[in-house]
Amino acid sequence: MLRSRGGQIALAIAGLLVLQAVVLLAYRLIETRREGAAAPLRFERVNGTVPAPALLLERPDGTLASITPGRQGEAVLVHFWATWCPPCREELPALIALGRKLTGAGRVRVVAVATDREWDQIRSFFKGDLPEEVFRDATGSAYRSYRVSSLPDTYLVSGDGLVRIRFAGAQDWRSPVVRKALLDELKRQGDT
Repeated sequence: MLRSRGGQIALAIAGLLVLQAVVLLAYRLIETRREGAAAPLRFERVNGTVPAPALLLERPDGTLASITPGRQGEAVLVHFWATWCPPCREELPALIALGRKLTGAGRVRVVAVATDREWDQIRSFFKGDLPEEVFRDATGSAYRSYRVSSLPDTYLVSGDGLVRIRFAGAQDWRSPVVRKALLDELKRQGDT
């Protein structure tokens, strides 16, 4: 009786281990497919005709830069981020790379506004090689004027100086879907 009961227990344990392996394999397959799929573009159109707020931002050398997005006829992506924000850290390099491609094509400029308190943190993130697109919101005025509620937060300002779209949260700026949506919006606004 003990042998058969011990054999039944061993068989039940083996069955549970096989079931667990099948479930784990299915989970990994689903996650691999999900990670490979392009993330959906999350954005909202901003209604109204209020001009984009001007930005007074600090350069790495401590001097101030006055930027009026869209007022010179160029579209601008104003991106708020921080080094302590994991999604920001992940998406920023791709956004800067996309911005450089689009700037070279005369389509849109990226202004990456760091909300960190010190340049040392920002320099460390970029390993000392700061991109020209990066500025710091030393006073928090840019953050407040755009009414940023969470990080990362990105605003598309059209060439006529109006905020047109808010990209809430992290985006996959490498995604062809995101790139196409951005270019379509620029075209729609007459910025290409």
